[in-house]
This record gives sequence, structure tokens and C-alpha cells, in this order.
Amino acid sequence: MKRFFILSLSLGAVLAAATGCGQKHPHETHTDEPQKTQHKANTIVFHDEQAQITDFALEKVRLEKVGTLIVSAAQIQSTPGNDRDVIAKAAGIVVFHQRDLSVGQEVKKDENLFSLECGGMMENNIHQYYTETMNAYEQAQAEYQRKKELAEKQIVSESELLQAKTDYENALAKYRHLRKNFSGGRQVVTSPINGYIQQIEVKNGQFVQAGEPMLTVSTNRKLLLQADLPAKYHASLKHIMEVNIRQMNSSRTYSLEELHGRLVSYGKSVEKSNPLIPVIFEIDNVIDVLPGTFVNLYLKTGGENPRLSVANEAVVEEMGNYFVFVQVEPEIYEKREVVTGASDGFRTEILKGLHEGETVVSRGARVLLLSQAASEVDPHAGHVH
Repeated sequence: MKRFFILSLSLGAVLAAATGCGQKHPHETHTDEPQKTQHKANTIVFHDEQAQITDFALEKVRLEKVGTLIVSAAQIQSTPGNDRDVIAKAAGIVVFHQRDLSVGQEVKKDENLFSLECGGMMENNIHQYYTETMNAYEQAQAEYQRKKELAEKQIVSESELLQAKTDYENALAKYRHLRKNFSGGRQVVTSPINGYIQQIEVKNGQFVQAGEPMLTVSTNRKLLLQADLPAKYHASLKHIMEVNIRQMNSSRTYSLEELHGRLVSYGKSVEKSNPLIPVIFEIDNVIDVLPGTFVNLYLKTGGENPRLSVANEAVVEEMGNYFVFVQVEPEIYEKREVVTGASDGFRTEILKGLHEGETVVSRGARVLLLSQAASEVDPHAGHVH
């Protein structure tokens, strides 16, 4: 009986060795046998439970066929037709009704902005202009009525009547327009459209002449982006595949499609005084930027050169070096130094340190970096013993 028991144990050990029963799973953690990857100082354990409560994601390193990546600053400009200039209808002194009237201020159509007052001037003042306009209208009206009666008696020709009618209608339109914006001896200056004040040409108390521009209002619904590029990129501009835009001092990047944008034109020649090629795009102003400011522009052109790339968020910087976290086993990540290339605003080219098909942390890499720093302070943190 004793001999049979020893034989059974031996047979059980052989079966366990053959089938793998009784061995620890390579993905399991045990207090008496740490995983080999944990012996490396550049690995960290990050459990699925931790990943679920953070903004965490993985992606495969992939090859992309790209050509030239052009990075440049682009200036925001107003689209022609979106701006309206407010012109002084007569000479007068500018009187602001709003002390905070400023560039960038939102205004509504027909909203009062300021007024032009005669200021006691005897000549060329708005009150005189209004009186002259009203008199011209009344005179044109009387002349038209007189010729209308004479035409019925066939004393004046049809062409004379038509000319009198035209003069009357023009005088009426001018008078109505001025009366709408004239009150109490002054011209009330209003916004012609809904939009934003783009430029103010006058100051409070300034005297302006008739026809002088006073301010510009822009709808800002459509904007132009203009980048001036070196002439060496001329051939590449024919093969633009992707355009990305990022505001200065912002981490948010937009694709041209998100902004309902399009390529308007690019220069086909350069001048000796300015050897740069203007490239112009039109976008919807859904990112709330003002004309005159600058954004970062990333132009990606087609090509045949395969390059590795990862999401921008996958790359973290530490002491001037760049790293990514590579998944070596479930819940175990290796911090690996890489050499980066250019970025298109969304993805970063990897020149050295990764291979196609490897899995990296695309979102949450900075969380792992902080977790690793905490582990270095507490050697028991993040590890299972």
C-alpha cells in the first residue's frame, strides 16, 4: 500500500510536467515568484482597474506613406464680403456713447455705436447736411409732381417725366436713410450687420470729414488662413493630403475637414522682394479666433516613404528626452526612449526606438509617467510582491 502511494505521486508529477498543470501562468502575479519584466527598472505595472478610471487607450505602431510635412505659422484674415465699413455721411465730431467700445466687441445690426455732432460749427456740419438733403428731397418731389401733371396734358415729354421720377426716388432714398440715422441735430452711427468690431479708425472727440471711414464690422463667419512658405515647397503643394490647424498656446488640433475648410489658392510665382509662396485656406470660424492673430499650420503631402508614427499623446518628455510606454505583457508597460521626427498636429513620426506592430499607450502615457515617479519614491508602489 505504501509502495502504491509513492508510485501515484511520481505519476502525478510526470502528468503535471507534461500538461503544465500546477505551473504558474506567465500573466499571473504571485508573492513567491515575481515576473521577470519587473526586474527591469523601466517597467511598470498598470492594472486594468486603474486604466478604466483614467483616460487610457492603446494603439498599434503603424507605417504611413507620407511625403513632405510642412509646419508653418499662418495668419488669420477676414474673408472679402464679410466686412462692412462704416463711413461718415457728413462732417462732425465723434461722440462715443459707450466707454468700452473696443476692437473685438460683439455688436448687433442697427445697434447704436456713437454719433456725429456739429459741435457748434457753422459750416460743413451734419445739421446743415440734413437740412440740405431734406430740401433737395422736397424740391425733387415737387418737380416730379409738376411734370407729372404737365405730362398728362402732353406739355412735357415722357423722357422728362422719367428723369424727374428718377431724381425724386434718389432724393427720397437719401432722405429716408439720413432721417433714419439723424436725431436731435446729430447723426447716429449704427452697426450695419451682426458681427464684431474689427477696427476702430476714430477717437472720442475727433472731427471727421464726410466720406471718412470710422470703423469696420466683420461677421467673422468665414476666415482665411495665409501661410508664406519657402519656394522649395512649391512642387509639394500640388499633393497636399491633409491639413491640420492648432491655435497658439493650445494643445487642441483641428483638421481642415472639422472646420469645413478648403484650399483657396497658392502662389505660382514669387517676387524678388518677397521670395515666399502664399498658401491660402478658407475655414468656418468655429474656433473663435480674431483676424490678425496666428495659428500653427501643418501640411502633409503625399509620398512613397513609409514612416512609423504614434499619437502625439503617446510621447512624453522627461529631462529633454522623449519616451513612449510599450505594452510588453497585459498590465505591464516598458518605458522606452525614442527619437522623434516631425509632427502633423495629431501624430508624431518615430525615427528610432519602435517597430511596426508594437502596442503603445496612446492616451494616458503621462499618467504612467507620474505613476512610475511615485514607484521610484515608494519601491513597493505599483509592484506585486
